[in-house]
Amino acid sequence: GMYEDYENDIWGRVNRSFVENWASVLEEYAVRYGDLVKGWWVDGCYAHLGYNNELLSIYYNAIKKGNPNALAAFNSGTASFVNDGDDTPVKWFENESFTCGEDNDFTYIFKNRFTDGAQNHLLIPFGDYREGNVTWGWGNTGVRRSKEYVADYVKKNNDAGAVITIDIYIG
Repeated sequence: GMYEDYENDIWGRVNRSFVENWASVLEEYAVRYGDLVKGWWVDGCYAHLGYNNELLSIYYNAIKKGNPNALAAFNSGTASFVNDGDDTPVKWFENESFTCGEDNDFTYIFKNRFTDGAQNHLLIPFGDYREGNVTWGWGNTGVRRSKEYVADYVKKNNDAGAVITIDIYIG
C-alpha cells in the first residue's frame, strides 16, 4: 500500500527530542526575522512518522515567538487532503491557519473558504507525469495541463475562497 515502507519503519519516526531540536532552529529563524516572516509551511509532518497535535504544538509555539500573527501550516502530504478516500479537505493540526494538503492534479474544487477554521489550500505540481506515474509531476519539467485549464481551475477555487499554490520546475 501507499504507506507500506513507512509501516515497515524504514524512514524512522520522530520523537519529542527530535521535534524540540528542530523547534529550536525554527525559533531562531522566527526570532531573528520577526514579523518579516508572515507565514510558515512546515513540510514532512506525517502522522505515520509520529507527528500529532502535541508534537506539532512545539513547532507552532516556536514559530509564533517571532511573529505571533504569522500563519502556520503543517504538511502531512496528501493525507491532509484525502480523508479515507473521500476528497474532503481536513485540518491536520488543531492550530494551523491553512489546510496544508497536496494534490497530484488540478481536479479538486473547494466548495468554501474554510475547513474547521483553516483557510482551504492545496499545493499542486505543474510538471508533466513520467511513465504515467501521477506523483512524478513534483519538480518535473513540462506541463500536464494547458494554461487555460489551470487558470480556470484556480479561478473556480478562488471564487470559493480557496487558495492554490502551484509547484513548478525551475532548473
